[in-house]
Amino acid sequence: SWRDGNQEVYRLVLRPGPGQEAGELINLSDHPAPDHSPAWSPDGRRIAFISDREGSGNLHVVDLVTGREELAGPRDRSLSDPSWTPSGGLLAVGFWRAPGRGFSSRQGVLITRPGLEEGVFLVGSNHSYGGPKWSARARAPLLSADRIQPGRPLPTPAEPPSLDDIPRGFADLGDVRSGGMPRLAAAVQPSFMALRRAVIEASGHDFLARLSEAGRAVDFQSGTSSYTSWHKAGRAFDTLFDYSADGRQVLYITPEWRSGRLFWRLYLRAARQDGTQGAPLFAPVFNTRTRELLAPPAGYFVDFTALAAEHGWSRIAAQERETFDWRSELLALEYWHFEKRDGLSWYAAMSLVYDEQTLARLFSVERLAAAGRTGNLGNLGLPWAPPQPPAIFDGRPFRLGQPF
Repeated sequence: SWRDGNQEVYRLVLRPGPGQEAGELINLSDHPAPDHSPAWSPDGRRIAFISDREGSGNLHVVDLVTGREELAGPRDRSLSDPSWTPSGGLLAVGFWRAPGRGFSSRQGVLITRPGLEEGVFLVGSNHSYGGPKWSARARAPLLSADRIQPGRPLPTPAEPPSLDDIPRGFADLGDVRSGGMPRLAAAVQPSFMALRRAVIEASGHDFLARLSEAGRAVDFQSGTSSYTSWHKAGRAFDTLFDYSADGRQVLYITPEWRSGRLFWRLYLRAARQDGTQGAPLFAPVFNTRTRELLAPPAGYFVDFTALAAEHGWSRIAAQERETFDWRSELLALEYWHFEKRDGLSWYAAMSLVYDEQTLARLFSVERLAAAGRTGNLGNLGLPWAPPQPPAIFDGRPFRLGQPF
């Protein structure tokens, strides 16, 4: 729960014992660092949960009878979703290939036990795994040491459309006021305009009449933005950071964790508060100035993020880099940023709005290196950059029974 402004693990008393009351909440973690994702042991005596108190996403196990607390599994690997075996002897947990919640990390699963500072990989491949659960009769995995457990692969992206069928060039945004260049790629400008109309109809606010940024100059470079930004391709826009009407706050944001990465959902307070627009908001809202989570405000709200998704515009995760982290940098929050890639690589999208000579001159391997972009060049779709195979857990294939 976020009820004290910080993620904590609580126990809700349903059947009161001596000195307890029904409905009483008991804080089981009580620490200023985030504590979340609790899992009861089968005997009800211990609880496993994830905490950032001693690193990034470590697995803690607390004995509720003795109060003893232990760490389990590898440290600083952004573990997630602990799950006990029916006997309570082992824990399955999701982990990340690289320390922290890196954008290129892939989730895997390992098994461990309280007090053990390592684990055994259950799966290891370039697929994504998470949220492990044990079957009712599970004791321990019994699989061939020479076999990698097959899992469900990441969804296969749809085949990108032929570039010959996509409109080329830019289209201006009419009366929309924007920082940067008030334009988008001609291929996505109609969907933006349709989204603007949908927001007005649903919320009563012309939220997209002003933008922080839309298009960006092709040679733009700064220390807080990507040199290969989708703004340059005309396929990204940034909403205003704050939005009010008649002196009252309209824009609210709520945090959502997805596979170890922080995303945001944007809500607009409906202009009509008689129940004909929007719905009540039940999620806590984030105050960007005080960095506090606050109780949901009263009233009716429209989910802007959902409307954007209906029109093909996707949000991105908050930045968590060593030198640019949302916990300390306002611009790393990224809640205002939406993109429409349509299954295209970055270079393919750029080739629809710029000529090949311009792209070759400004985005050569050498120019990218000078701009600080040295990794994953193959992911950009650059025809002159060698493709890079997906990383597989630090580059080493893991076998069952191999310790972490």
